[in-house]
Amino acid sequence: MILDVLQELRIPIRQIVMISSSAAVHLQRGWGGYALSKAALNALVHLAAPEWPQTHLCAFAPGPIDTSMQDQLCSLPPDPLYPSLDRLRARRGTAEMPDGDEAAPALLDAIWRLPELVPTGSYADVRTLPGNQNSTGAAGTG
Repeated sequence: MILDVLQELRIPIRQIVMISSSAAVHLQRGWGGYALSKAALNALVHLAAPEWPQTHLCAFAPGPIDTSMQDQLCSLPPDPLYPSLDRLRARRGTAEMPDGDEAAPALLDAIWRLPELVPTGSYADVRTLPGNQNSTGAAGTG
């Protein structure tokens, strides 16, 4: 709906970035609803890009960031059925999972460079962008 309203307003927009997750492409047990919603967002970006020829659209995964979502996930009891939770717990408090203030400068730089780095309509993970200085986490957890 927001894209439709923006298009109706006919305001020139250089770039639209939607926050995705590697969970959308590295599917893991226990991440069903989250992964599906992010995969749908990736599809929306891909499908909308041709309708916005003057705008660069990207589904952007920021990698694991220590947020309230991590508080909730890491408070769950250990369970061998969900090894991704163990990986999240191991990254907390390390450079692999910075907090928002620590991650923001690298994310802002990456977002600014997306139109030069990936085609419009693409999914991009900050951890795999050329020239990226952010080495947070491993695929499937952010």
